[in-house]
Amino acid sequence: MRRAVGGLVLLGLLAGLSGCREEPPHVLEAGGAYVVVGSDPDQGEDAAIVGEVELVGDCLGIDGDVVFWPRGTEVVSTDPVVIAVPDVGRVGIGDRVSGGGGEHEGRLTEPVVPATCPDGYVTFRAG
Repeated sequence: MRRAVGGLVLLGLLAGLSGCREEPPHVLEAGGAYVVVGSDPDQGEDAAIVGEVELVGDCLGIDGDVVFWPRGTEVVSTDPVVIAVPDVGRVGIGDRVSGGGGEHEGRLTEPVVPATCPDGYVTFRAG
């Protein structure tokens, strides 16, 4: 009996820990547009990222760059495309945003960005 109770306690502990893991980078679909999500909203470069939200290829971006939006970003609406960005609020195509982040050449490999989105990206977080 004691061994069974100990096993249940351990199983409960492990289940609780697995719920604390950070969500992995992923791509959300938003009515034909893609939203690349998974950058750390509490860390990153400190360059100013300022511009207008737009479609860059088929990905949601800012001023011609695909954006790697912070972890916790969610799609709120698909028509029109609107996302909720942690510590920023709701933003959609045509909205002007400003925050921190950094510009990167090449392609994100995790998550795998759809081929219909160009190479190069910026990370974005509230700033």
